Amino acid sequence: MLAVVRRAERNDLPALATLTVEVHRLHFSARPDYFRADDQDSLEASVQRVFEDSACTLWVAEEIEKVVAYAAVRVRRTEADPYRLARTWWEVDQLCVAESQRKRGVARSLLNTIGNEARRAGVSSLELACWAFNHDAQRAFARLGFVPMVTRFELPLGGTRD
Repeated sequence: MLAVVRRAERNDLPALATLTVEVHRLHFSARPDYFRADDQDSLEASVQRVFEDSACTLWVAEEIEKVVAYAAVRVRRTEADPYRLARTWWEVDQLCVAESQRKRGVARSLLNTIGNEARRAGVSSLELACWAFNHDAQRAFARLGFVPMVTRFELPLGGTRD
């Protein structure tokens, strides 16, 4: 059964918060030097802020009327400068598929719908970032047709983060 994809509604927020905690724990376990330990109340408040942000659209994928994934999409624009052309793109700022639903086509359904909406809006590019430790997500994005655009490097210097 393919997931039904739609724009998020206010009553989806508890499910989105649960998914946010799940994906945050993955990030924290891989990079505790960078991410904070999860604080459910703060993560829930963060989802609420994204939902209310007019520059962001939240999409959900549901199966049997249960939200199993979401994506937060932002419209991005840059002006022309001496190095680059002006452009507009949609950035998938957050993406989470419930662990129990991975490798079932849910992310494909979600990203295909978002990509189709972007094309209808005249946008030529859908972009996202993925942490270097998240090899499963990188493989999934490659299977969906995403190609690397920039590689960002880090040189840990041993200091504390503020």
